[in-house]
Amino acid sequence: MTIAELGSLGELIGSIAVIFTLIYLASQVRQGNVASLVESNQAINKKYSDFLKALYTNEVAFDVWSRGKKSYEALTVEEATKFQLIMYDAFGNWHEQWYQVECGVADDTQFYRLLAGIRTELRSLGVQEVWNIFEKYKMFDDKYIEFVREQIEWINADRET
Repeated sequence: MTIAELGSLGELIGSIAVIFTLIYLASQVRQGNVASLVESNQAINKKYSDFLKALYTNEVAFDVWSRGKKSYEALTVEEATKFQLIMYDAFGNWHEQWYQVECGVADDTQFYRLLAGIRTELRSLGVQEVWNIFEKYKMFDDKYIEFVREQIEWINADRET
C-alpha cells in the first residue's frame, strides 16, 4: 500500500468518524429539544393548575369568579375589579401557552387541551364582557387579540348550530 492509498484510507475513516459524530450530536440535540418541550409543558400545566387552585380554595375568589362568569355587569365595583384581575391572570396564562406554541417551544398536543379550557371559559357572558375591556385597552398583543376573537367567533358559530 502506497502513502497515497494510506492517506485516502485515513480520509475515508475520518469521514466516517465525522458522520457518526454528527449523528450522535443530532440525537443529543433532539433529546434536549424533547426534554425542553416536556419541561415547558409541565411548567405551563403547573402554572394554570396553581391559578385554578387559588380560585377553588378561596371561597371569596371562587364566589366572585362564579358570579362574574354569569354577568360581569351584575358585580359590585369591588367584585368587578377582583373579577377583572382573576380574568387578566387567566388570559395571561393562556397567552403564555399560546405564545409558546406560536414560537414552536410548546406543542399543539398540549395546547389543544388548554384550548378546550379557553373555549369553555369564553362561553361565559361575563368572561366575554371582561375580554372586551381588555381588547379595547389593548392589554395584549394584536396577534393574541385576534386569536381570542377567533375563539369567540368559533363559540358563537357553535351556538348557532
